[in-house]
Amino acid sequence: MNILIFLQSGKIPFFTLIANLLKNKKFKVIFSVNNNINYRNLLFFLKKRNNDFPILIETNFKKKKFNILKKTKFYEKKYKFNFSYLMSLDRGIGRGYLFNVDNYPKIVRANWNYEKKLEYILTEFMYIENVIIKKKPKIILSLVPNPVINIISKYYKLKYYSLSYSKLGERFIWSDNNFPHNFKLIKSLKSKSIKYGKSVFDIKKIIKKNSSTYGHSVHKYSFFQNFKILILYIILEFYRLLKKTRKKNSYYFLSNLNRIISRPFIYKRVLKNGLHFDQIKKMKYIYVPLHLEPEMALQSFSPEFNNQYEMISWISKSLPSNYHVIIKEHPEMYGLRTFNYLNKLLQIPNLSIAKPYVNSIDIINKCKAVGTITGTAAFEAIYLKKPVLSFGFHQIINYLSSVYYCSNFLETQKSVDKILSGTDTNILKKNSKKLINAIYNNSFELKDIDKLDDAFDSVKRNLESKFKDIDKWEKLSNIAFNNLLPLLRK
Repeated sequence: MNILIFLQSGKIPFFTLIANLLKNKKFKVIFSVNNNINYRNLLFFLKKRNNDFPILIETNFKKKKFNILKKTKFYEKKYKFNFSYLMSLDRGIGRGYLFNVDNYPKIVRANWNYEKKLEYILTEFMYIENVIIKKKPKIILSLVPNPVINIISKYYKLKYYSLSYSKLGERFIWSDNNFPHNFKLIKSLKSKSIKYGKSVFDIKKIIKKNSSTYGHSVHKYSFFQNFKILILYIILEFYRLLKKTRKKNSYYFLSNLNRIISRPFIYKRVLKNGLHFDQIKKMKYIYVPLHLEPEMALQSFSPEFNNQYEMISWISKSLPSNYHVIIKEHPEMYGLRTFNYLNKLLQIPNLSIAKPYVNSIDIINKCKAVGTITGTAAFEAIYLKKPVLSFGFHQIINYLSSVYYCSNFLETQKSVDKILSGTDTNILKKNSKKLINAIYNNSFELKDIDKLDDAFDSVKRNLESKFKDIDKWEKLSNIAFNNLLPLLRK
């Protein structure tokens, strides 16, 4: 049986080991990479383990001349989707959809005309379709859900699984759709009965291991630390330029310079203007943590709505005079959102920002509710027995009765009124247990995988350094494979 693995830039050693485990079970594995850098990285890990698998490279894909609009209309009719949707998911092509990032680094393809942008997305679509049709896989794997793969695999009725964060510590699931959940998890949450597994957790300790919480812990904002990052970034940019390893049609040379330079200054301004927790805990408020953007969790997992400024304004206008909105900036967004953007938010009369070092869990513990489009904070709110205003249509938590899905201002207003009138504590406790157990029973732990993958580090480790961790990668791949295998045999 053919299995096609589409590789993205992360966790490549993990997937080379998964491929070897599949090979041992008599599966035929084929890799596909989208650029020469990922090809080089994949080849490095395969050779280190004396493994040999067929590798397809998107840059080698040859397309014939065609009428772009005619071709896109053909695909839209065949697969029942719109290319405008796919363009909105690309941080370069869809840069105009980034409403809440006013200092995002410039990208070459963002300045192309419409026809060239359309051709770029169309070429990627044609490549993936061509690979799937020619190689005839029964199963497709990828690191994160890919909307193009999802569209095509659904049409040909192929199994498609991707690795997704469960939002419970370092536990993961194999997603079977375009969002970070699967059929079994949905079934568990929709069930009236709760299957209790290992539910005696120190939930605050578990939350500290959430990927977002770990991300918060590694960021440093001092001028000295930032200066070191700046020097390393400049050296790496010149190194990539000389080695010709810069990605084509991606970020301009030194385009991150302004972000890195401004980062500690913006942090200091927020530090000066933000509230201490001692001030926050005396207030009545709804907590809205600002999202990382652009990021798959926002652009791809909530394609219907991803304007967090609009979300905040809906909540703000729905509150009585004795309530406030408390926001907190995402640790990776300092320098991407300027203080001008944050200052505009702060001009909303009943809104305040927390100081950067204030613990989000402390804020959630004292809030009346949490408002998010997607993200970990909504899950943390449920674990801590708080109601949630959910603005993401595909959030798995929407199946819980203490989560209020809001698609417009009027729904937000009604939901806020319901929450402020009081939520049954027994329902909050029941939903907390239900979510914890549903995730626990349908997920698996991959301890320290983000540390191994340096997913949150500003400067990435080289390949030789990563290979030293191969024994750790092997343990993680075995855990993930053992949870994948029953799905493949269905």
